[in-house]
Amino acid sequence: MTSPLFSLALGLYLLAAGGLIVFIIGQQKWVFRSSFGILVAGFVCHTLFLGYGYYELGTAPVLDLRSALSFFAWSIVGVYLIVQARFKLMVLGSFVAPLAGFLRHEVEGKIRGLLQKVLDGFTEPEGLASQIEAMDPDRQAAAMEALRGECLERLVLEGDNTPLLKILSQVAGVNTGPVETLLLRYQDDLQTRRADRAAALKEQIRVRGISGTAVIPNLNADSEWIRSSDEARDRFHRELAGL
Repeated sequence: MTSPLFSLALGLYLLAAGGLIVFIIGQQKWVFRSSFGILVAGFVCHTLFLGYGYYELGTAPVLDLRSALSFFAWSIVGVYLIVQARFKLMVLGSFVAPLAGFLRHEVEGKIRGLLQKVLDGFTEPEGLASQIEAMDPDRQAAAMEALRGECLERLVLEGDNTPLLKILSQVAGVNTGPVETLLLRYQDDLQTRRADRAAALKEQIRVRGISGTAVIPNLNADSEWIRSSDEARDRFHRELAGL
């Protein structure tokens, strides 16, 4: 989920981080004031980005790994701005601004790697849960949101989703009942569409004088089927986001 607003917000966060680091070195208040203003501007852009996402989707824009960590970074900056307004802790901003810019990338990579190990059979879901529990409290919250988003993003209509659903249920604490119901509905619909398209292709081949039990249409090379299945996957993930 990227947009000019989010790119602008991230750029302002990083610019503010540089300014606040300069403030730590030089202790010049005008540098802090300028950097703080840039940080506020970044937070406003980030807030507008999230608000627009809510308006477009009709739900909180925390639908996948990146958006979950984006929301967490926004929360960190928001908490800092409140603390700064109350306690005037200028140095704290030097750590918050870069954290907001880079935290989502750091946690994203860690969760993706841990999840892949489970899916590849190198560890059990319990091991993933233990790794998350060993993180500090701030990263635990971000990691759980990231894990939910990553698992939901990886669900497929053609394939075995059992490991992902198990992780969602046992580790991320998600009620997978509605997810499985939606998944089954789309899988049944896609299977019916696949059979219909295969029959249509087989008829086209028969008209050209080619027939027999050995004739099997290659749906993976059929542009109409590829387009139809892609559209079904997009609709599934949009509806999944609204659960």
